[in-house]
Amino acid sequence: MLELLMYKEAATYLPNLQKLQTLHLRTCIKLFRLPVEILNIKQLRHLLFTDMFRKGVGIRVPRGIGTLANLQTCTGICSGPGIASELSSLTQLRELEVREVSNDHAVLQFLPKLEHFTLWEAYQAKFIGKESCEAGGFPKLEILIIASWNLVEWTEIVNGAFSKFKALSI
Repeated sequence: MLELLMYKEAATYLPNLQKLQTLHLRTCIKLFRLPVEILNIKQLRHLLFTDMFRKGVGIRVPRGIGTLANLQTCTGICSGPGIASELSSLTQLRELEVREVSNDHAVLQFLPKLEHFTLWEAYQAKFIGKESCEAGGFPKLEILIIASWNLVEWTEIVNGAFSKFKALSI
């Protein structure tokens, strides 16, 4: 009950947190989506929901998440249709953990600072081919984790993609 009250009150208090840089929620297990008021915190750099994410749930982010231009870390989120294209406009992102990303996730390969990318139960295809990453894609990516029951094979990587690649976990 307290967690539900915290969610309802969050919409009231978020506009007053204009200088907030890190929002780390670990145990709000009844929080399934962020209130749209989060989009008013333009200084936000780190949006962290990792504990809930690893327990099989993720937080839905509102449309407009792409306006948080200072965001560097975004973990534990679920994305729906169109959210991947919004995330692709977050050019300061260094770490991204997402669940349920839609087929437009290949717009994410051009995030210039992305170093760690985790897809939890997000990849529905059986094969990854060269269409998933173009030449010059993922220019700073060092670690890629894909947790998928469906993925069988990664057939081809385009020459010039993943230039800083250090670790892959499937």
